[in-house]
Amino acid sequence: MRYVLIALFIILAFSVSAEEKNRGKEIFTTVCFACHKLDRGPNMVAPPIFGVKNHYLQAHPDRDGFIRRLSSWLEKQDPEKSLMPGALRRFNLMPPVVLTLEDRVAVAGFIYDADFSEPSWYAEHYQKEHGPK
Repeated sequence: MRYVLIALFIILAFSVSAEEKNRGKEIFTTVCFACHKLDRGPNMVAPPIFGVKNHYLQAHPDRDGFIRRLSSWLEKQDPEKSLMPGALRRFNLMPPVVLTLEDRVAVAGFIYDADFSEPSWYAEHYQKEHGPK
């Protein structure tokens, strides 16, 4: 019986994780993607999501730290705590996003796990803004 309960717990843990990933992707697609595109373009209103992810990964490479920091930013956008001062200068402060803690964590987890390929222009842009990697 004990092993059945352990197996059930593991199955439920993976189901919640899959559900959270789906919720994170859905929220990102419907709320965040309108401004944070995959690539830059002439009508950009926010930094591309690859750049956002890259900056957060550099400061918080572990998943838990990344999720805590990004979900904290989604809760309250504080210019003093920005990891992207260049983006603030270019795009101004991101408008408030009203999401529950659960939804903020799901979005941050989705961004951490998603494979946003590095665009061909990014290495040159990063070096121009920050110096060599």
